[in-house]
Amino acid sequence: MRRAVLGAMLLAMVLSSCSVGLGDDCLLHCWRHLQEVPDEVRGPDMLGPPDDRFDGTCVNIWGSQASFHPPRPTLGGFEGSTCPRQAEHDVIKKVVRAIEDPTIDATLLCDPFELQVYADVVDAIADDAYQECVGFLTCNRAPWDPGCDVDPILLGQQACTVPSAETLCATVVLDPARQALSDFTGGSGSAHPVNSEYLDVYTPKICDFVPDMAGSGGEVEACDDGGPGGADESGSDGTGSDGTGMGVGPFGDLEGLIACVGETCTVEDELFTNVMESFSVFYDEGVRAEPVELAGLGSGIRLSGLDQGEHAAELLAIFDVLDGDVITHVNGLALDDDSRIHHVIAGLATSQAWTLTLRRWTGSAWVSRELVVVRGP
Repeated sequence: MRRAVLGAMLLAMVLSSCSVGLGDDCLLHCWRHLQEVPDEVRGPDMLGPPDDRFDGTCVNIWGSQASFHPPRPTLGGFEGSTCPRQAEHDVIKKVVRAIEDPTIDATLLCDPFELQVYADVVDAIADDAYQECVGFLTCNRAPWDPGCDVDPILLGQQACTVPSAETLCATVVLDPARQALSDFTGGSGSAHPVNSEYLDVYTPKICDFVPDMAGSGGEVEACDDGGPGGADESGSDGTGSDGTGMGVGPFGDLEGLIACVGETCTVEDELFTNVMESFSVFYDEGVRAEPVELAGLGSGIRLSGLDQGEHAAELLAIFDVLDGDVITHVNGLALDDDSRIHHVIAGLATSQAWTLTLRRWTGSAWVSRELVVVRGP
């Protein structure tokens, strides 16, 4: 179903050939954050110099159940990571760039959907770092194991009870990570996730996702299509043009094939043929169409990956469709459940015209517009 939806909802140029859609990502992008464990004071009196131990304490499961200051990990903190799919990855890049730019307010640049995607990623990263912390202090939640000793330097065995480790890790890892990563000011207390070097790899093949191991260093799982990691090493941009965006692109002479008057655009059949013959351009340029839920607006299909200067963005811009726009209705039918989407798709191939309802985030509110696309004579 998703392949049909993605093909169909990539606006009217693809609506006439609904059996073709965008494949899933062939590359995972991992974002990570190292949350440092504070080490400012030491010992029961909390007055001494840093000693590479937690400032807080946990309860030793061994012996007298006394509290102790466990050692910090080798990195001085705990790394959390998550590996989102391409659509979420693009959103995280946008938010991070806004955080890094002091002249941009990320809360205004990004729409509520994008901010929620970022918040979900922050929660996943912070929770992963928290779980790493608890595992470190409890021998992977098995502190009663006879071989468990998290502090071999001290005499006797030391290992935190699971409840006390959870409390300590929530205080020094989970809460600070969430706070730092959610701070959009770019100040001294803020942070943002980082990702390792990555390749944008898209192929028409549907790829099975193999989740990365959290904190493993950012390796990616990619397909074996078209060379190492699924990448096309020919140097071509796959568009059939010189990649400059000048002249007639892979979809033909757009000005001659599309005529728009107000909110109604007439499209020649040749454009549909060109789009299907050059459909790989959407893969190569990372165009996505993903189902989303918008608070107060319901369900829709969100378009992303429409980058300025690329062929797909140039095509859709003629219809005034931009990156981040959400299609909520087609011919008056809401895209809010599978059966209705199938019904919409079933009628598209024979339709002579389509009316699409789109929503766009302005920075403070969603605005709505209707676009009518008519098949040319």
